[in-house]
Amino acid sequence: MAGAEAKAVAAIRALGRGFDVTLDLQVEYAKGCLIDVDQETRELIVPGNVVVENVSKDIKVDKGENTRFRSDVLDFHQMSERFNHNVGIAGKMPLGLFTAMFDLKGPWQVDALSTKSLAIDGYYAILYEVKVTKAPLRLIQEVKDAVSSTWQPLELTRFIEKYGTHVITGVKVGGKDVIYLRQNQSSTLNAADIQRYLESISEQRFADGGGRSNRRFKVFKKGAKKKNVEVKFKRRGGLDSIRDHNPWLLSVPDAPEVVSMSFVPITSLLAGVPGTGFLTHAINLYLRYKPPIDELLYFLEFQVPRQWSPSLDPSTSQTSSAKLPALQFSPMGPKLHVATDEVTVSKRPVTGLRLYIQGKSLNRLSVHLQYLSNLPKILEQHWGTSTYSDAPRWKRSEEHPRWLEHVQWKSFSHVNTAPVEYVEPCIGDEASAFIVTGAQLQVSDSRTRPVLFLRLQFTRVPGCSIRRSVWDHMPASSQKSSSTGFFSQFGFSSSSVHGSRLLKFVDINEMSKGIQDEPGHWIVTGAKLDVENGKICLKVKYSLLRY
Repeated sequence: MAGAEAKAVAAIRALGRGFDVTLDLQVEYAKGCLIDVDQETRELIVPGNVVVENVSKDIKVDKGENTRFRSDVLDFHQMSERFNHNVGIAGKMPLGLFTAMFDLKGPWQVDALSTKSLAIDGYYAILYEVKVTKAPLRLIQEVKDAVSSTWQPLELTRFIEKYGTHVITGVKVGGKDVIYLRQNQSSTLNAADIQRYLESISEQRFADGGGRSNRRFKVFKKGAKKKNVEVKFKRRGGLDSIRDHNPWLLSVPDAPEVVSMSFVPITSLLAGVPGTGFLTHAINLYLRYKPPIDELLYFLEFQVPRQWSPSLDPSTSQTSSAKLPALQFSPMGPKLHVATDEVTVSKRPVTGLRLYIQGKSLNRLSVHLQYLSNLPKILEQHWGTSTYSDAPRWKRSEEHPRWLEHVQWKSFSHVNTAPVEYVEPCIGDEASAFIVTGAQLQVSDSRTRPVLFLRLQFTRVPGCSIRRSVWDHMPASSQKSSSTGFFSQFGFSSSSVHGSRLLKFVDINEMSKGIQDEPGHWIVTGAKLDVENGKICLKVKYSLLRY
């Protein structure tokens, strides 16, 4: 009974504490107490004749019950919404318990796309629920004082780290034995098939003598794999050494665990406190994109507007196409003129690049930069207007035959695909990073055939270093669209877009990483031109800085 008593004490002590709901529901993850409760105490007797001393009069206990629950076959967002509803949280955003029970490892957007359906079936042996009955709930003054009245990423990060995102208002104690089924997109089974399959597993799992034998588990796992279905058997509470369901159920009173909680958002208790809107926005971003908590400061620092340079209007024309160098990929093919202007953004981190077709005839190739319109505060101390910085340095792709790729005919225009990055060590300064702040396309003749080059401007950020880099050729998911739809917003008709024979030679998708790309604060530190499937495209090197 000592274990039951300790669990009751832990459950009661968790009430009124802060909690980060991106985590699994474990009382060990609870923060400090945030709620002002009645200091008058009494003994509280919970089911099982467990007596807990010095419990606030604002806390009560309700007897639980044993229930069997089998869900419908739901899609990813429907199941996430159901999980949230069960713990008192509105919305469909997948949170910690949901991802833990289905063993979801990647960004939730990726998990959602790869999931066709979800279903659960299980027994819940709830011994009791303890909860706060005080109404209305009031936060202690310390929490209110910790709310920043302006958008201050450091203060917002400290708040979430210290207090969490929600307040625990109820804790259910007992045990649960649940089957979690996830159908992959590649599975051809319909909803009725999934329901029947789950029923067949449940009949054996929860029957006398069914249990968790290794042989049965392997049979289920093998059958599920053939169906492109993942099946997880999970228990909380009870004696783990007992395999069969019914004997395990009888062991729950002696070895209970926390199986569920209920919450209210901290921000719902901050009415009238200056800065609540900023905190609400920061918490919503954190719950949606889920950067690691140790990356949250940098994630919030990068929540500034992004814009493109130069203007995205494809009809913009400053130089006659006839005066620009041109590429041609076959004898009778159209000419692709190349804008060779230097595009620079001063001391602003670049977060993306794109190739672009512009001009009234859609026959002019240019490069554009996406950058942060404001310098994040965390960079101001290293890169602000009052700090010294070396002059920017330009670097062009290496001239060597091994980097040359043709687009169509080998005897016509080529593309130099050498990577452009700044890798030279900075003598006498160990902590420096060179990031992209400018770009330019150039055309030069090599053995009488034009070659397209990429040239990048790099600026040193003193006091920072690169801690991780990745090369990526995938377009920004939020921007990938057809060229027809993209150009139509600038007044080009679909016939003129389709009429431009040059679009088939250029990939115009944006290459950028934003807040949806964990941990959400990538900066461009290199790039290269490439040729894929007969199209000129960009590949970009993104890096995370050590500030």
